[in-house]
Amino acid sequence: MRKNLPITGKEVLFDDNERIISITNAKGVITAVNEAFIKISGFTEDELIGQAHNLVRHPDMPQAAFADLWTTLKQGKPWMGLVKNRCKNGDHYWVNAYVMPVYKNGQLTGYQSVRTKPERKHIETAERFYSNLQNNKKPFSFNNTKSRQYLACLLTASVPAMFIAAFNSNSWVALTSGAAAAVACSLALYKWQQKPLQTIQQRAKEIHDSDVACLAYCGNTSPLSNTEVALKSLQSQQATLVELLKNSAADLLSVIQETNDVVQKSNDGVNQQSTEITQLATAINQMSTAIDDVAKNAVTTASSTHEASIEVDDSQSIIENTKTAISQLAEDIGNANALIRDLKQDADNINNIVSVINGITFQTNLLALNASVEAARAGEAGKGFSVVAEEVRSLANSTQSSTTEIESTIQALQKRTLETVSVMEASQSQAKRTSEEAQSITSALETIAKSVASVSDMNTEIATATEQQSAVTKEINRSIGNINSSVDNITQAAQQTAEAGHKLEAVAEEINSVVAQFRR
Repeated sequence: MRKNLPITGKEVLFDDNERIISITNAKGVITAVNEAFIKISGFTEDELIGQAHNLVRHPDMPQAAFADLWTTLKQGKPWMGLVKNRCKNGDHYWVNAYVMPVYKNGQLTGYQSVRTKPERKHIETAERFYSNLQNNKKPFSFNNTKSRQYLACLLTASVPAMFIAAFNSNSWVALTSGAAAAVACSLALYKWQQKPLQTIQQRAKEIHDSDVACLAYCGNTSPLSNTEVALKSLQSQQATLVELLKNSAADLLSVIQETNDVVQKSNDGVNQQSTEITQLATAINQMSTAIDDVAKNAVTTASSTHEASIEVDDSQSIIENTKTAISQLAEDIGNANALIRDLKQDADNINNIVSVINGITFQTNLLALNASVEAARAGEAGKGFSVVAEEVRSLANSTQSSTTEIESTIQALQKRTLETVSVMEASQSQAKRTSEEAQSITSALETIAKSVASVSDMNTEIATATEQQSAVTKEINRSIGNINSSVDNITQAAQQTAEAGHKLEAVAEEINSVVAQFRR
């Protein structure tokens, strides 16, 4: 047995209306206490929770009292008794304890004790009784109720009979006969009185049958004492029921208030969600309009792009023609180069001929010089001159022939020159056509530029519409975020409501458990 020390012998009192409540599991380990328990015991809640309930047991309490407690509780019945508990600092306080089992789904889950302030006379009786038990002294429990009742019946019936007999006769026989008749009447009266009393006493034992409690409260174990303790048990039971129902009602009220708060939050969340949904619908309409504008611009852009594509195809065709014309021009220029090379060759031939003529001229001059010298020497003799003259004549013929060739060559050169001029004119004409084609390309490119500019403008409008769409999308996202937040709040509120429902269910189960306990 646990012995908590030290003790001071100082009693701590508490108010008549105060209730000290604790709950333990099936093994007697504390699971819950109320503020009054914490206040009077001097322990903190953390010091109490998880500890065996004998933490507050006072060493003056006899083992027999707790043996009676556990014997009664194991039978599934509530127990009532006077208990002296120890405070943390060694002081003590007396309580009228009412302990009852707690069931859930038909299974024992623990015990609940509700303690009230006992009467001083009961405390004094219990102190003497517990002291005797601690000192191994047998408590005085003489049961003289029946003797007192029988004596009262005997006196009630015999005294009048004896006076009557003595008044009517001086005989001892008569007196004795009267006394016998009085005794017979007394026995009959006693049995008549005992029948209802036995019924009451039997009912009292059914309500509470504990010699320890009778001795602690009344100092004896008579039927009247048992009846008194049974009535006290009923009073404690009623007080416990009222206290538990009051606590359950307070818990129920708290849960209801919490549920109302959660419902209000849910309503606020739903209202906010409705507002956000309205804003979302407006934003979606705006976005739909912006999308329609984008679609129209997209169609226009597609048309402009198609026209630009056609222009590009035409430009490519023009460029291809220009490429062909330029190729032809290059070929013509090549032919002109060839003719010019031939012309250069003819010029070279002329130069050769000119060289021959120069040679002939040089020879002619030399021969003429020689002829002059010979003629000067011969004087009259002109034979040599004739030879020289013949040579000069021959050279003249050669010169003539060379001149003819030069003429033919010049004519050929002129012809080639004319051909070159014709080729160059053709090249010039081709170049002109190329220029015209280039002008057409320029015009086509200008058209393309305009189309591109139109496309650019369309893209700008598309970009603006896209920005508006983006802004609307952000607004939608914000609204959706708010809706999600509201949904989260509603979900959380629903969870809180569910938890409150579980609490209500627990409170209802507790009330049912209490009611079921009092039906046992």
